[in-house]
Amino acid sequence: MSASMAIGAAAIVGMFNKFRHEMDRIGKLSQRLEEAPETLQRIGLAAELAGADLETVVKGAQKFVRSVVEATEGSKIYKRAMDVLGLSAKDLLELPLEDQLIALSDAYVKSGKGGAELAAIQDLLGKQGVELLPLLRMGPEALTKAMREAKVVTGETIDEMQKFNDEMTIVGNDLQVKLAPFFKWLAESLTGVIDYLTALLDTYRELGRATGDIFSGEIKDGVGRLKRVATGEILKRQFGGPVVPKQVPEPPEAKLRRLRDTYNHSVDGRGSGTVNEQRLFDEMKALMAQLRENKRTAVQY
Repeated sequence: MSASMAIGAAAIVGMFNKFRHEMDRIGKLSQRLEEAPETLQRIGLAAELAGADLETVVKGAQKFVRSVVEATEGSKIYKRAMDVLGLSAKDLLELPLEDQLIALSDAYVKSGKGGAELAAIQDLLGKQGVELLPLLRMGPEALTKAMREAKVVTGETIDEMQKFNDEMTIVGNDLQVKLAPFFKWLAESLTGVIDYLTALLDTYRELGRATGDIFSGEIKDGVGRLKRVATGEILKRQFGGPVVPKQVPEPPEAKLRRLRDTYNHSVDGRGSGTVNEQRLFDEMKALMAQLRENKRTAVQY
């Protein structure tokens, strides 16, 4: 594969990952807010053009709808806010979410954008009110144009992307669980290495301090530091005792050769005279049986 093909493939994979994550976000947001994914995409484009965040805009719009409903139920705060902006709660409830935002933008632009209007927006949209101002300031014409001209992905495609992402999440979780023992071993191994290197570095630092003490005339302190380095005191303090290399088990074949040599030397009279020949013989028999079993098992597999 050429470099250009590799770059092209990487670019396609990157685009696909960005697409599936965005569609998954819109799909889940659609389910949570009970709005059509196509509607959210159109609002999302308008929000992006205004420099706002889709989720913030939709949450603000949802709060606006609740405020309108409460205004129709007699809430004085929300009714007063609606009056300031010249909006009709009854008419708004009959509009889809996109048209509600357009109507709110129209009312805000026509109202003069003063302090009272800003307070009314804050009352109706809650804490998202200020963040939605750039969107409302676009005006009804620009907002309508952005939403109507937005190209949207079908709900079916979004559902497929959600399924794919959910499957990838499950696969990733399963892989994490299966690799957990390896990660545990790796963490323990790295921790041991890091601890050893840290102790080794501390040892070299102590050696440097000892040299400095001696050259500056602090002979006693310097000698004390040298003793701590020479006796491995720093390594012992780090690991709770002397650092002992891990013993590697002796292979059965090597052990058998060693026992056979010791046994032959003893039988020939060349040994130390303290060897228990019967014990050596029994150990060799056991090792030979183990080696035969190992070879039999290896043939089976």
